[in-house]
Amino acid sequence: MFGYETTGFMNKNGKPFFYNSGKTSKKAAQIEGLINRHSFLTKYSEPEREINEGIIGECYNQTIGNQKKAYSFLLKHPDLTEDNLQSLYEILSENQLEGTSKIEKNGKYRQKGVKLIETIYPYGFKVESGKGLDPSLVPKCMEDLFKFLNKKDIDPFIKAQIAHFYFVFVHPYYDVNGRTARTLSIWSLIKSNKNPHTIINRGICFNKDSYLESIRKSLKGDITPFLDFSLDTVKYELQMQIELHSLRKKFNLTNEESETLELILRSPKKTLPRLYHMFRFQKGIQEKKIVVQKLVQLLQKNVVSYNKETKEITILDIEEKNKGFWRIYGSGKNR
Repeated sequence: MFGYETTGFMNKNGKPFFYNSGKTSKKAAQIEGLINRHSFLTKYSEPEREINEGIIGECYNQTIGNQKKAYSFLLKHPDLTEDNLQSLYEILSENQLEGTSKIEKNGKYRQKGVKLIETIYPYGFKVESGKGLDPSLVPKCMEDLFKFLNKKDIDPFIKAQIAHFYFVFVHPYYDVNGRTARTLSIWSLIKSNKNPHTIINRGICFNKDSYLESIRKSLKGDITPFLDFSLDTVKYELQMQIELHSLRKKFNLTNEESETLELILRSPKKTLPRLYHMFRFQKGIQEKKIVVQKLVQLLQKNVVSYNKETKEITILDIEEKNKGFWRIYGSGKNR
């Protein structure tokens, strides 16, 4: 098909996965352009920031601890090998697997069937995307994946997200496949010496329904919906960090103040009750008094304003100069 390329991978029906190369190349070029236009990003490592300043997007202490260890592992082990993947998976899944979710003894990958995607949407209806690959096919598919990851004739940002999708499709484990796939995409960027090693986990955690829907749409063969979503998420995350970097410099924000500001930015409704919710689920902070103190820090520096009647929080610089900025990322309904 004109304007389309195959990935080299096959779906369950033996037909190739393919994508709109013109469209995705344009999105990858936009990401590269953002990085080149903002010099701080060329020296920016999101895994290091996550390790040092804290992970946003996860609410369980075990998951957060595992993710930090995983990022440390990637920075020390850039080589994409199956042995390193096994070590990475052990780190990400530590103390999070039980019973049938554990890989069989002496096995690298699952030896039984799994459901690929099972999503219960807010209104109660359930969507399933069938069973994952037959377990007998998994070892060969993983071998093919690692060959693909070491290719040099494909844009690194596109390659990282094709690998991300294919890992989810193969579903080599019983559990923690999604987190491993997302971390694998970051690992691929590290291997390609691409800065920043963008943390796609953050964007997906705040827009998970759209993420799963993009996977479901792509399973038949055309993975452009998934690449669209993933590359848009990477771009959004970069724009988020560019905006935060500008505000950090302008207002001389501490790491703690930056974290509060980022949670406000990511909140679907910028109100004090929603900020309570964000801190409770993202940082485990239950006391409203502590959250108010964090907001006061930003108020004192004139970064935000607060309406006592409506309880709305306004980020002054963004509202004044860039009112449509945060609408670029889909509909925003899941954020």
